[in-house]
Amino acid sequence: MSKGRPSTYDVARRAHVSVSTVSRVINGQAGVDDATRAAVWRAIRELGYEVVRKPEALAGVLVLAPTVSFSSTHWQLIVSGILDEASRLNVPVMFSSAETEEEAVAHVRNFYSRNGVLGIILACFPTHVSAADWLPTGTDTASVSLLMRAEGSRANIDNYSAVYEATVNLLQLGHRRIAIAINSLAWWAQQRRLQGYLDAHAAFGLAPCEEPRTVPNRYAKKWLEERLSASEPPTAIVAATSDLSFQLFAELHRLDVRIPEELSFVGIGHVRPWVEPLFDSILLPTFDLGVEAVRALRTVVTYPGREVVTELPAQLVRVGSVGPPRRVLPSGTEGV
Repeated sequence: MSKGRPSTYDVARRAHVSVSTVSRVINGQAGVDDATRAAVWRAIRELGYEVVRKPEALAGVLVLAPTVSFSSTHWQLIVSGILDEASRLNVPVMFSSAETEEEAVAHVRNFYSRNGVLGIILACFPTHVSAADWLPTGTDTASVSLLMRAEGSRANIDNYSAVYEATVNLLQLGHRRIAIAINSLAWWAQQRRLQGYLDAHAAFGLAPCEEPRTVPNRYAKKWLEERLSASEPPTAIVAATSDLSFQLFAELHRLDVRIPEELSFVGIGHVRPWVEPLFDSILLPTFDLGVEAVRALRTVVTYPGREVVTELPAQLVRVGSVGPPRRVLPSGTEGV
């Protein structure tokens, strides 16, 4: 073996193949059987050879999204970002709604091509599911997780900071009864939003006015009516998902609740230049997230040993749906 860094020649000698075969294996090209591929990758690992491919080795993108509803604005924008960037790179995109690991493996095999590296985007798996188990063991694939708490390369939105900032702003204005509406805590993004809300209260030495619990979208109206009719109704609401935000805001208008005079309201929205926020919004760069996921995937394909971590900031945009509570008593408790 040559001195210094190992070369493709060293890998070829260790695997008992030609240098051209090593090149075909590294770049996921056709014409090499599975046993030979395994031998080459084993030699690469044993020698510590640093694999670098051409970015064009990315042959396609498979989005594994078992729990995602693509009818939602949130996912439509993410998908648009994925498709936009992949189209710019002339890379085909496929989607899989596999609900089990076995289905996912079958879909990967169906979409797999020996003419390049298949990129896999693991999209928003619930936190109790080990998405890594869904990945094939072959080395002609590369993966990036999206909106997940996961090891390895990932593309996320900072779902914590803007919610923390919005809640702190409400507390600074004098609000002490701030309700949060969130439709599920199975996913990392919602968990981070809730943590921002809780940590803001903790920074003021306060506990939330009620124990946070999930509100399925179909119960949004009932949830709101129960709180507004309580003996001590909230003086502010933080809606922590986009669907709940628009449902609750529309219902408040139907009930003729004056915002922010009678109730302050903050919700989740998405960055869309042609749409003005209706309420103080935590705007999520969901389209850009899709773009960044494909870019991260291309980097991982080019440099398989590199970990790419992208976290895009959310932006709190104020349009006037937040103000002080109606009346602050000497004790600091708001009256209504």
